[in-house]
Amino acid sequence: QKCFILLLIFSMVVPFFTACSMEFSNSEIYSFGEISIKTINLTKKENKNLFEEIDKVAKEFEDLVSLSDENSTLSKINESETYSVSGYLEDMIEMSIEYNKKTIGAFNILMTNIVELWGFLPGSENFLSGEIPDLQEIENQRIWTDIDKIELKDGILTKPKEVKIDLGAISKGYMADLMKEIMNTYGADGILNVSGVIVVVGDKNQNGYNVAIADPFDTSEYFGTINMKNNTVVTSGNYERYYDVDGDRYCHIIDPETLFPTTSDVVSVSVISKNAVEGDIFATALMILEKDEREFLIKNENLSTLLIYNDGTHEIFGEFADFDKW
Repeated sequence: QKCFILLLIFSMVVPFFTACSMEFSNSEIYSFGEISIKTINLTKKENKNLFEEIDKVAKEFEDLVSLSDENSTLSKINESETYSVSGYLEDMIEMSIEYNKKTIGAFNILMTNIVELWGFLPGSENFLSGEIPDLQEIENQRIWTDIDKIELKDGILTKPKEVKIDLGAISKGYMADLMKEIMNTYGADGILNVSGVIVVVGDKNQNGYNVAIADPFDTSEYFGTINMKNNTVVTSGNYERYYDVDGDRYCHIIDPETLFPTTSDVVSVSVISKNAVEGDIFATALMILEKDEREFLIKNENLSTLLIYNDGTHEIFGEFADFDKW
């Protein structure tokens, strides 16, 4: 067959590869972003069936965790004080409580009220309005960001009604891991993109897949590439959702300590991990933590990371030692 190069452009992390074998792809837009998949070793029917299963998971998660849908399970939880939870939802909330401690409080699912005040909650009236909220109003919401305000025991979630949960920083990674298992059941060799969470299943005939990291200073360009086999990479950055006011940038990643958009010296963090959900969590946390705590977390969790700083320099740890800067 005719050999060709197909370049996939995603918002934060970009897989690309040359293929001379049979290739099939599917993609769909959801409320949380786009899901795309490419396989190089399945039949057309197998690829179609595979994507149907992936699509089913994506729609299930929309019904579970979408905050823009008032009928989603999470929206109903946020309007309640006591709610019975199970399955994926229970697991994600339990993980979130655990990883709040692991990340020194940087990963916090109770920032919804603050995120909305800053205009970064999709579907809200002030979304990306560029208006700085009243500082006292922000401070008044601090009490409801304490992770100890929620209790999950025997499948019953208890919390004050004022506490609002947002699983956006864990659900995409969690979904990606479920979809990876579906790919494994099909024996697929390919790349899955869950709105910037990249999952590589297989090794592309032992050659690996080249995954490109977007340049945070010019997202139409690449900062560099890394070759991956059977692994995941998640990138978080201050350039995906933001607004500028009087020359200052305010991004959607909120520091739970200051209740302000992060002012870290890092503009982009990429994390390689076997589990996409961990990469999703740690990428967010590393965008928030200051240098000493950031280095402690990387060392303590033995993380493979690429940090890109606001002065254009970068630093690599672990498996990113093979990173090829463009």
